[in-house]
Amino acid sequence: MKKIRLCLALLLTCCAYAWAAPAEIGVILMHGKNGQPKFPGLVAVAQALTDTGYVVTSPVMPWSRDRQYDADYSETLAQLDVLVADMKSKGARKIILAGHSFGANAALAYASRREGVSGIALLAPGHSPDIQESFFSASVNRAKTMLNDGKGEDIEAFDDSNQGKNSLIRTKARIYFSYFDPKGLGAMTQTSAKVRAGTAALLIIGNSDPWARRAKAMIFDQIPANPSSRYVELISNHIDTPRDGISHLLNWLKTFE
Repeated sequence: MKKIRLCLALLLTCCAYAWAAPAEIGVILMHGKNGQPKFPGLVAVAQALTDTGYVVTSPVMPWSRDRQYDADYSETLAQLDVLVADMKSKGARKIILAGHSFGANAALAYASRREGVSGIALLAPGHSPDIQESFFSASVNRAKTMLNDGKGEDIEAFDDSNQGKNSLIRTKARIYFSYFDPKGLGAMTQTSAKVRAGTAALLIIGNSDPWARRAKAMIFDQIPANPSSRYVELISNHIDTPRDGISHLLNWLKTFE
């Protein structure tokens, strides 16, 4: 009888350690390119997460309309390091990186370089310097040449593209190259395979999204397998996927409780 009681006590202790209440799960929710945390779709997601009891923070990222690439990708990961540490200091036992479009790109990049993330939620992942390599090549090569010539801090106009709309951005060559290098942190076909083992992934994509026909094979299937990982295709588009995918996100997050 004593042995049975001891086994039950150990089992309960292990379960208490493995499980986490919603209030012990921190979600970092990142917006897309030229966006902001107040994007209606993300506001709806943040509200649903908060109402369920999760701890949520929605930072302004370097690719926002206000910041306009004022920090490079390595500095972005450092920004996320601070947010992760802050959440853990406040009692979060599990950290989820969630993002829309470029925000999903950043979740992949972070999980490919850092330990300690329990899951990544990729909502209509975007920013594709690897898929659009030919379009960006002139600007990427110019930025790389500037770096090699010691002019990485110089600011120039470089090519950008967002959901088929092309534009120019003015930033430092060093910063531009960090995001648009087709073999760098912005290349989801590269970072997905480097996600740390043990990290669960949720990828939600709309059926009319430009990535719809390749997201599973080129991103999701490259992420190390995890029994809690899920791939979901919705009847939706790139912009509306975060809002349309709320129920799937909430159901997935229950696997961490």
